[in-house]
Amino acid sequence: MYSGDYSQWKANAVGVDLNRNFDADWQDFVGSRYPAAERYKGAYPGSEPEVASLIDLTKQYHIRRAISYHTCGALIYWYYKQQGDVLSESRRFAELINAETGYPLDDDYTAVDAAGYKDWAVYQMGVPAITIETGAENGHSIVNPVPISRFNNIWERNKNVVYATAYDLLR
Repeated sequence: MYSGDYSQWKANAVGVDLNRNFDADWQDFVGSRYPAAERYKGAYPGSEPEVASLIDLTKQYHIRRAISYHTCGALIYWYYKQQGDVLSESRRFAELINAETGYPLDDDYTAVDAAGYKDWAVYQMGVPAITIETGAENGHSIVNPVPISRFNNIWERNKNVVYATAYDLLR
């Protein structure tokens, strides 16, 4: 069914890249035209049960902040076309997590593919959201799966992220 390199598989079991299946400029994203290890966005936004569940969860529980963890870098993506209050809250949230983790902020959404959860949360729901990339640590290159030897460093940088987020929301 599939051919090629499976070592960097990013899709679900049917070959849809879940981080390209959200309705945030989904129609403009150009990736694979067929199920693949990555970059196939699916038949329509939210077509995958995993994505539909996350959308439902976000709507049902009125999520006030969203954090996605990925392992292809060492930075925080925070911007995706927000404006007004959502922009200022998103920036403040990203700066809080930057202070907690030390990961630099990246606001160039054009440098990465759209249609991810963070993009959808800020663009469609007005929820301040970030993507924290954790895989490249201490000058090491990106390797997936991330070697277990990097876990302690990643944990130390991220162990208080949820606490800091919750505390900030309660202020």
